[in-house]
Amino acid sequence: MAKKKTVSKPEEVKVKGTPGMKVCPECMKSNGVRTQTCDCGYNFRPKTKTTINVDQSPLHLKAAMQFVAVAGGFPAARQALDDSEAFLNQVEAWKAKVGGSV
Repeated sequence: MAKKKTVSKPEEVKVKGTPGMKVCPECMKSNGVRTQTCDCGYNFRPKTKTTINVDQSPLHLKAAMQFVAVAGGFPAARQALDDSEAFLNQVEAWKAKVGGSV
């Protein structure tokens, strides 16, 4: 007799659909790949991505791309910007503490 496989968390079980279809994780119904919302109300739409607003003029865009290249890629550039923002916030906190300009 073969052993039965038990699953502790049924929500983690992946169900394969048929080609051209996707399975709703809420009701397990097959939906077309272009379906954005299942009949049960589940939303298939991808989560919105955060974007960085950059002035679209060629000079600003060129400077931004040069910064990314010098920083070593987008993740490193994002980290450099975050670090700069944290530093500026600390300077503002020091200014407020001493009651003057730095």
